Amino acid sequence: MREGIKKPFFSILVPVYNSDKYLAACVESVLMQTYTDYELILTNDGSTDESGMICDAYALNYPFIKVFHKEHEGSLLTRRFLLGQASGEYLLALDSDDFWVQGLLDMAHQTIMEYNADMVLFAFDKIDALGKVRFTSAGLFEDKIVFTQGNKGPLYAEMAKGSWLNSLCTKVIKRQIVDFHADYRVFGRLLLGEDLLQSLPLFANAKKIVYRNVSCYRYRDNAKGVCENFRPHYILDIDAVRQTLFRHLRNEGYDTEKNIDGFFTQYLLLMCKQINRITHMKATHGVKKEWLQRVRDLALFQRAVLMGCNRRLSRPDRFYLFLFRKLSNGAFLHLENIRKGGRAILPPVKAEASRANWDEKAVF
Repeated sequence: MREGIKKPFFSILVPVYNSDKYLAACVESVLMQTYTDYELILTNDGSTDESGMICDAYALNYPFIKVFHKEHEGSLLTRRFLLGQASGEYLLALDSDDFWVQGLLDMAHQTIMEYNADMVLFAFDKIDALGKVRFTSAGLFEDKIVFTQGNKGPLYAEMAKGSWLNSLCTKVIKRQIVDFHADYRVFGRLLLGEDLLQSLPLFANAKKIVYRNVSCYRYRDNAKGVCENFRPHYILDIDAVRQTLFRHLRNEGYDTEKNIDGFFTQYLLLMCKQINRITHMKATHGVKKEWLQRVRDLALFQRAVLMGCNRRLSRPDRFYLFLFRKLSNGAFLHLENIRKGGRAILPPVKAEASRANWDEKAVF
């Protein structure tokens, strides 16, 4: 099936970066699929571990595995590079530290043939280090529900209020709906939200989308790693992608009151997490204050607060946001330090000016 000039039915696109611990399991989960009309493309994005060597070893043993090596550019631009190498009629994304369940390609092919689908969506499971399922996205919609140009409302409502549809890795995509020539370099090395960013044109271009209520993807939950490797630039990435989503809702005619309310509620929830991570990151007091102020200055954040969307957050999140809004950046950081078991270390000020610099009303 792989010989000659016949193009494969599926192209499986895997960006690889410092994942030698999990890469073999990822590739093996593809090789064990019973449907075999595919090409597997691995792109080593400047890894500094053994990932590149593992890619090359697989390519030597399997002629349908293609390997590319390039300088590190990040996930977004690496995915765009992978698209340019794909020749399959349908495309699937797979992260190099995750893996598939056996039968995924059979299910995808059967669904495409039955419905002539432009895109197939399926569910995922998050697993911990021991392989135990900690969360599943299954049950989002009824199995085999079909979305067409006239009834995509539930899809956009879900994107506005949550993130279960964001991942490229839970989509089977017909190549004709992909925006191959779009220039994503304006977003630079986006660290968060690149999946949602690239999914938006797919949802807009697809004339028929079929949802399969089966969990075929295993996502390794690395929440601890996100916290430890947090970069404050995440807030700008989230804001840029959410701005794109906001424009998309408006352009596609799905900027209903309910969707906009859900959009800004989700935005506040995301920013609450980033605010918390800013207070915990390893940086000086001044740097933390600077990034907290950048959150306050974001137009979407200000609009979400004015709209009162915090009412839909959990009580702890509402209180946390209340403190952030009412306290100065310095006072908020001091309070967080005390909550973490530390002590407030006030910056040096002149004695006669100390009371003037303390905003009593903000605290009490």
